[in-house]
This record gives sequence, C-alpha cells and structure tokens, in this order.
Amino acid sequence: MTHVTRGLTHTFTPTFAVSRVGGWCNHCLEQLEDDRLGRPVSRYGGARDRIWTPVDER
Repeated sequence: MTHVTRGLTHTFTPTFAVSRVGGWCNHCLEQLEDDRLGRPVSRYGGARDRIWTPVDER
C-alpha cells in the first residue's frame, strides 16, 4: 500500500518481475546441475475401483 500512497504504482510490475528473475535463474541452475526437472512426480493417491452414478441418474 505504501507504493500507492507515494505515487509509485507504475514501478510495481517491473519491481515484481526483477525480484522473480533471480529465483527463476536459480531454479534453472539447480536443474542443470542435477540434470533433472525440479518437479515432483504426479501420482494419484485416492481410492480406486469406486462405483459412480452417472449424472442423469442422480
């Protein structure tokens, strides 16, 4: 809110972008160093073989 009261609203987006670039670069460097993507494997952990009722019959 301080940037609004000081009339610095035009600098918010560039400041936000600059602050994020450092983190993005660090993620890229870590991925290159580890030779893998830094995302977890997506696995379904819910119940299996459930019986469901079609929408028309509900």
